[in-house]
Amino acid sequence: WLEAVQLFDDMHTSRSETNINTYNVGISACEKAGEWTQTLQLLEDLRRASLQPDMICLNTLVLACSKSFQWRKSLQLLDVILEEGMEQLLTGNALPRSWK
Repeated sequence: WLEAVQLFDDMHTSRSETNINTYNVGISACEKAGEWTQTLQLLEDLRRASLQPDMICLNTLVLACSKSFQWRKSLQLLDVILEEGMEQLLTGNALPRSWK
């Protein structure tokens, strides 16, 4: 996950173009490493880049928080998803594990 974050820093420094796929790779790497706070930081960066999160992004973000037992953050993310009308992008895998 550190390499993914470093890659993003390098891309921003060199003003390389990023897209939703590059963010998904970074968010996924951080989720797998249990770095839920970093996934949320990448979401903020994604939005600052005027990009819209997609199904992969949203599901991975909710999963990262729930796997780390951050159920409040999971709920906050789900609220934002519902407020923005993106609930159709969620899959069953994104339902917080911390609720089970």
